[in-house]
Amino acid sequence: MRGLTQARLAELAEIETMTVSRIETGQNFSKKENIEMFAKVLNVDIREFFDFGHYKRKRDLIDDINCMLEKASLSDLMFCKKLFARILKILNKNLYIPSKKRTTEKVILF
Repeated sequence: MRGLTQARLAELAEIETMTVSRIETGQNFSKKENIEMFAKVLNVDIREFFDFGHYKRKRDLIDDINCMLEKASLSDLMFCKKLFARILKILNKNLYIPSKKRTTEKVILF
């Protein structure tokens, strides 16, 4: 369904056009239900929304993530931090959290 407008996607997904716009521009995080509805409406697997294979350099990905984080509210950032920590735990990775003194003390969350 390429060429689908935000208004049409919103109509098919039964959400506000402004919500689609804010999700697309990174101003809002999408609810799980919306992601599921977008996948259904677009007839794609949900995993396609999270395929970041177009990034060729780590720095580009970090820059894009930082740009999104700059736009996020404090509550959204706190949610993202918890979510990221849990994902790393699931992946069985250690998370390094710098202290206020910018040391790299190893901390394992959860």
